[in-house]
Amino acid sequence: MAVAAIKSGAEDFIEKPVDDAQLVAAINRALARRFEQQGAHKSQDALNEKFARLTPRQIEIFDLVVEGFTSHAISAKLNISARTVESYRAEVMEKMRAESVAALVRQAIRLGRITP
Repeated sequence: MAVAAIKSGAEDFIEKPVDDAQLVAAINRALARRFEQQGAHKSQDALNEKFARLTPRQIEIFDLVVEGFTSHAISAKLNISARTVESYRAEVMEKMRAESVAALVRQAIRLGRITP
């Protein structure tokens, strides 16, 4: 019965007679897990919204930056000036609210743009 309950989505299984402390602890664990899941879901939604605001060219720059290309390599690859690439990089960093390239890479992993 316990296995069936857990497989059906129960957070915990408590047998009778119910100990009050055990019941409260189970409720607290379930609530903590739920709040954690909600926070992660909201965080992912916010990241998706930030990424959706990027233009196609900014997405192109985003992808190349997180793949490790330098501004000069990106400029050669896209046949645009390095200064233009720097401008796009700054816009991407601002729109994505990334404080560093490492943070941008972590966002790219969470977005599924690259694999770790």
